[in-house]
Amino acid sequence: MLFRSLAKRDDVIDDEHLGKAAFNLFNAYSIAKSKINRNNLIWLSDFLSNKVNSYLSENYKNTLFANRKMVSYSENASKIYRDLLNNADEENFEEFSIKLAYLYTLQDNLDEATTLLEKLIQNYRFYPENSFKAPEQAIFELAKIYEKQNFKEKSIALYEEFIPIFKKENRFKSQ
Repeated sequence: MLFRSLAKRDDVIDDEHLGKAAFNLFNAYSIAKSKINRNNLIWLSDFLSNKVNSYLSENYKNTLFANRKMVSYSENASKIYRDLLNNADEENFEEFSIKLAYLYTLQDNLDEATTLLEKLIQNYRFYPENSFKAPEQAIFELAKIYEKQNFKEKSIALYEEFIPIFKKENRFKSQ
């Protein structure tokens, strides 16, 4: 992939060059979305989202809105995930929905996060025969959002509905 070759310095990928590659790729995406390879967009959105997550995990005092660069990364990753979801990507719908909902939650856009996760959970209800990768995570994230919105009854009802079907080895299932 082009971004990896741009990020190499003496055959070693370094963070500074990855950042530059991401910056240039986002600029190209802003100019001509349709010309950018889907895999490069997935890499870019994940790169930006992971930068935000790493920053927030570094120190418990770090907040998204205290760092303009992280706000920008978050917003840019959100734009790309939205575009990826709008391109009817059934294969990655669940993954992109969860990642975008996480960013919306960080941005205090709880209504958008709720709508996205509720749509995803409707798929779990209507298509239980499908093999989903992360229903427990989506349910847990939606329940947390309900709690933030003071909808504790909705949160409890969601857990009560889905906990019996959680996989035994999943970290979200109660012991």
